[in-house]
Amino acid sequence: MTQSMFHGSACNGKGKQRGQPAVRLLLGLTLLPAMVLANVGHNSCVGENACLDNTGDVKNDSCNGLIVCQRNTGDVGNDSCNGFIATCERNTGDVKNNSCNGYAACTQNTGDVGNGSCTGFVACLSNLDGVRERFM
Repeated sequence: MTQSMFHGSACNGKGKQRGQPAVRLLLGLTLLPAMVLANVGHNSCVGENACLDNTGDVKNDSCNGLIVCQRNTGDVGNDSCNGFIATCERNTGDVKNNSCNGYAACTQNTGDVGNGSCTGFVACLSNLDGVRERFM
């Protein structure tokens, strides 16, 4: 009687678990964190640890150098975030074209950066507000 009453249980009486493997697999997959993939353009993310843990999209010829665009979540335009160390590291704002180029430029930036802006040695470091486009 006991055996038929618990026929659908997870244990088969021999110490091994029974059940639907497909259901367990599906449940396991729904509990995994979602993977976010960023789009990376041509000649971008070149250098040691460049774009490590980056989730923002990176356009062409951008994020090149040592430890650049690490943990970046903002989108990066063309020819931007190129520098020697920590350029655009932990950046969360969007960076437009030809911007944030130089040693540690736009590191920990949270504001959006317009075209041709924040270029040079530690330019816009820890910037909190948006930077408008530079007019030439």
